[in-house]
Amino acid sequence: MRKTRYMSLLFLVLSFCFFLVPEFQQGLGPNVRMWFYSNPDEWLTDIATIPPVRLQEIARQAEEEKDAQSLAFVAVTTENREEGRRLADAAVEIDRELTWIYALLLDKHHQDGMPPEWIEKLRAWDPDNAYSYLHDAEHIWEKEDLQRFGSGGEGLDALAQATEWREAMRKAFAAPRYDSYMTQHFELERTALQQHELAHPAVMLVALNREPISSLPINLRYVNLVVEKFGKEAEQKGRGEEALRQYWSVMHMGARMQTRGSTATERLIGDAFIQIASERLLPLLRKMNRADEAAAVEALKNQLEDYKAGIKGEDPLSNSSNYRWAAALVQVFAGWVAIFGVMAAASFGYVSLLRYFLHRPEGKVFQLFALMENYTPILWFIGCMGFYLAYYPYAQNFEYYLTAGGRLQNFESFYANIFPIYGLPPGLQFLPVQNPFRLYGLYAAGGLAILSIVIGWLRHHRTTAPE
Repeated sequence: MRKTRYMSLLFLVLSFCFFLVPEFQQGLGPNVRMWFYSNPDEWLTDIATIPPVRLQEIARQAEEEKDAQSLAFVAVTTENREEGRRLADAAVEIDRELTWIYALLLDKHHQDGMPPEWIEKLRAWDPDNAYSYLHDAEHIWEKEDLQRFGSGGEGLDALAQATEWREAMRKAFAAPRYDSYMTQHFELERTALQQHELAHPAVMLVALNREPISSLPINLRYVNLVVEKFGKEAEQKGRGEEALRQYWSVMHMGARMQTRGSTATERLIGDAFIQIASERLLPLLRKMNRADEAAAVEALKNQLEDYKAGIKGEDPLSNSSNYRWAAALVQVFAGWVAIFGVMAAASFGYVSLLRYFLHRPEGKVFQLFALMENYTPILWFIGCMGFYLAYYPYAQNFEYYLTAGGRLQNFESFYANIFPIYGLPPGLQFLPVQNPFRLYGLYAAGGLAILSIVIGWLRHHRTTAPE
């Protein structure tokens, strides 16, 4: 056997060993499958979907063992609405602390209608949370088609007459807490996925990729109603304290969403509330000689403006190409592994067939495949090593997040750090990936041209030199 074949076999074995590493398996398959989808959303949903048969098995076992966590997991995961209802009730009956899952199901199946008693159960279990009242308000908004009213003066006058909707929103803004149950959802997902050996970054990304507040226009319409109608009218009538109460209700709700919101959407909504209310609140506080309160509101307003500028990419130092570049590297090396893996398998198969079975190791095609056999394993190994090194930080982050304790708050970092989704960055602060070889290509072309000229000149000089 030729020495080069020994070397090729060595690199083949070294490359195959990568496929035994869990982190390598975790990243390679999904990233190669991405090429077969035109829409990244469809790709992510497909690789993250747990087969219904597997969910049925988990549910059956959970019912036998009275495993409330697993019942709740299947209830919020399954696309079978009726089965989700049944399992949710069963889970809450076993463990009342899981009542919060009703909020997830209300979000998921909002348009299909869910048992009305769920809202009451959720509110009885967590009476100080604004979340259930926001759901009430959204239901009333849609039922009474309040969207038909514009956002101008006449529209606000009409909304002021929607007493049932206004009362639900007032209760939400008066509630002392805001919690969208994102942290509880995360804990449920990571516990159940590990328990049933389904833990994968894509599965958790899709499961947790929910917007806890689906009624941003409704919230903003109520804020404008409170600030631009009720608060403004109270000011014009000389009722300063009443106007302050209206403005402060919006400020406090915004602060609760800013400090307790788990997603950028919630925090940006809270920021919008504070910005709108402070435009009226600051002048009134100064007019009423409440300088300390005015200074505190102005400081908060300035702080939130800086935060918002960073989120929107207005601060140049908040923009980065790291996330997109890392995701692009993973994709490049995944392609490398797939292409040279196929080439290595084809060359080894063809050469072995002709050499050891057909005994016809000859011809130009054979020589080409023999050359490929010598060098594609090395290139395959380089691709495997590159992919492993590029993807490993994501796998390490995911493993850490599965077990780490402490308060969970910044879910945007979670989305960004556990799986490289090129083209779907978790925010607006990511710069596009540039072609790193553009300038290099010019220099390389120039260098090769000079080298060709030098070699040509040397050959010419050698042939024309006197003996």
